[in-house]
Amino acid sequence: MNITLQPRSERLKQEAIMRRSRKLSILTTSIVLGLVCGSAVAQEADTSGLPFAEQDLVGTFATVGCDNVALGEDGQISNIRRYYNWDLTNYSVSYTWFADEACAEPLFTFFFAGPYRLGAPRPELGPVREAQIVFDTVTMTAESDAGAAVLREGCGSHPWSTSMTRDVGPHACLIKAPRADCIGDFELLMLDGDRLAPGVRTLDMCTPDGRPSAVQAVPAIRVTR
Repeated sequence: MNITLQPRSERLKQEAIMRRSRKLSILTTSIVLGLVCGSAVAQEADTSGLPFAEQDLVGTFATVGCDNVALGEDGQISNIRRYYNWDLTNYSVSYTWFADEACAEPLFTFFFAGPYRLGAPRPELGPVREAQIVFDTVTMTAESDAGAAVLREGCGSHPWSTSMTRDVGPHACLIKAPRADCIGDFELLMLDGDRLAPGVRTLDMCTPDGRPSAVQAVPAIRVTR
């Protein structure tokens, strides 16, 4: 009987993939169960000693003018407009990138939404709490021919064109990993009065080890409650 052995490097690669798959499965179960339990008690939880609670987040926050802000640890400046909507258990976020510092030449809009849960406070960072957010919906919209060209290069070989919106949840797309590899972010949220800021993005926010260690310098401002 002939037995074909896989090269050691290939076996190690497959074992690493299986370990990551099992880890993601455990994280998925943990996040989903935590969000379900968290949403059931969000309105009844004791919030004493916390910088803010879910009810303080409820409302809409938006960019004032055009934000020229570093979203990630690499310090690269993005020209964006941001919109955040929160209720007691769910969120939606819209980021529109622009080619210019005045935000007059739109490129593309990244929209994501789903349930969230607030976690431990981080007093060393200010009025900040850890958070987990799940990507139930993830879409990208090409806002111009230039934006469509960026998406064709960074989001697969789809025939992107101006005003086209696609579900990019299953696929890698610019800063977003495929849903099979990442169901959400381990985040930081700062809420200081009517000022809201998420964490400075790390290379991998799909696991607790990748949670940001600082919040972004430019906040969004509350528009409605």
